Amino acid sequence: MSTAVVARVAAAAGLVAAGPVLVRVAPELLTPLRAFILASGLCFVAMALSLDVLSGHAGLPSLGHGALLAVGALTSGVATGRWFWPFAGGALLAAVVTAAIALAVALPAVRLAGASFALVTLALGLVLEQSLFRWQWLTAGTSLVVLPRPQIGAFVFDNSGDYIAIAAAVAVFAWVVEGNVAHSSLGRALHLVRDDPQVAQAMGIDPRRARIVAFVVSGALAGVAGSAFGHLLLTVSADTFRYSEISLPLLAVVVVAGGGSRLSVGAAGFFYAVTPRLLTFLRGWEAVLSGISLALAMVHSPGGAAEAVRRRRRRSLEPAEVRAHPFSPPASDSRSRSSDADRKVLVVSGLDVDRGDTAVLRDVSVSVRAGSVVAVVGPNGAGKTTLLDAVSGFVACRAGRIFVGGTDITNAPAHDRRSVGVGRTFQRLGLPAGMAVREALLVSMDTPGAWCGLPVLAGTPAARRCERRSAAAADEALERVGLCGLGEVPMGELSVGQRRLVELAGALGQGREVLLLDEPSAALAPAAVQALAKEIRSVRDAGTAIVLVEHDLPLVRAVADEVMVLAGGRLLACGPASEVLGDPDVVAAWLGARPLP
Repeated sequence: MSTAVVARVAAAAGLVAAGPVLVRVAPELLTPLRAFILASGLCFVAMALSLDVLSGHAGLPSLGHGALLAVGALTSGVATGRWFWPFAGGALLAAVVTAAIALAVALPAVRLAGASFALVTLALGLVLEQSLFRWQWLTAGTSLVVLPRPQIGAFVFDNSGDYIAIAAAVAVFAWVVEGNVAHSSLGRALHLVRDDPQVAQAMGIDPRRARIVAFVVSGALAGVAGSAFGHLLLTVSADTFRYSEISLPLLAVVVVAGGGSRLSVGAAGFFYAVTPRLLTFLRGWEAVLSGISLALAMVHSPGGAAEAVRRRRRRSLEPAEVRAHPFSPPASDSRSRSSDADRKVLVVSGLDVDRGDTAVLRDVSVSVRAGSVVAVVGPNGAGKTTLLDAVSGFVACRAGRIFVGGTDITNAPAHDRRSVGVGRTFQRLGLPAGMAVREALLVSMDTPGAWCGLPVLAGTPAARRCERRSAAAADEALERVGLCGLGEVPMGELSVGQRRLVELAGALGQGREVLLLDEPSAALAPAAVQALAKEIRSVRDAGTAIVLVEHDLPLVRAVADEVMVLAGGRLLACGPASEVLGDPDVVAAWLGARPLP
């Protein structure tokens, strides 16, 4: 076990033991009121971190989180108060029940985003707030639920100072789980889904499934946090978890602190809980202050306080050293693919695509061999990007078939096509500007679907070793594209050419069979275009089949083995680059010098 891990374990143990020790060593310092305030603050840390998984990492603003906390408190109260379960059993049952409710809500709700999702969760919160504590079979005919203090053997945590240990343990648990989510393939998938769902699908991530996992994890943590908060208060009712006192303030905490930063979110949650109790003149104004803070943060600093601190820190650092190296794919790719250079990796046959009532592609066929570049050219509106969208699964085909490596992927969803070897870049800069370079490469190297596994959340040694291997592979990729030392720099701070390099390295990932490039030279300087041509040739020579949509004629001449010309959604010409590009009629049609046939 490393020194850093030992230090973190010792710090967590010290935090858990601090309350019981202080209340006995210095009772005048840790009075019952102060102990209650500190325990409340720690419970709010856990509650805020549970929401951060959903609203911070997945970008889904929930206004009904208080309802899940209420369910957790109620479930634990029934389990411990009526069935005489231990606190750990009640908290576990609360996690299971709230996770199940979160799953039931997530299945239809995650198809929405932004304000629509927030309204659905708000409706959930209001429904449970008005009905949960009216069920007599749950509340035994009263409007509240009594929760006993936890007990271990004969020892009861009836002293607020002792209960700090319970609250601290729950806060540490939420901290560890949220950290494992943030620094894993699950967190990277959520960040990409939050910033650009279409790019996430091109990386093999199912946005709906990722959001459902985030909602379930968030719900389970909310159950545990609500249980801890309920046992601290001893009695809970509908008023305890009112929208204005729990859900809105927690969302404000996550947004103002900076979603995805557990340190900022945890600190803000603790500050929100203890400040009104220490500064009594603020009591009763929590909802007003939360609403104002939320509005100001969304207008002036959408990234929250954490992002503002990161920007300031980056400006204070000296620019990282960049060592230029020619791009070169891993040597293993060349050896594995050189033997099947004549194999047709991508075959598109008789493809028809409609957008509404408009025919975009009609009877388009193309085949691409391993280790070759087919350039798709034509005037604007010819259907070039639509062809790439069809191959990568973003538009449906009315007719025709698409095969990759002999596998029919015509009806496969976009996020499943990466598993058969399809990589894609977009005409726009696809990887989010706020994502760090290394994180962007890691998410492209993650095995599709691997982020669903429980080892990610548990932080097992095997999962940590896998993360270290992935990080090393990402650093090697940065070395290959000549961006050493820029792993922690946000994508938005790179030049356009550098971002294109990162996207190209990410699209290659782990041995892509087919690489779809949509106008990669867009916004590049002539020198950068020449470098891009060299990189495309290197990728081609490694055995990858490349389909290149491009308007830059010199780049097409430099890299294309074959050229297919689209005009009005139909195939105008297809053949060796030297022949097609030498046909005056083709060039005239492409450049718009005469009407298209």
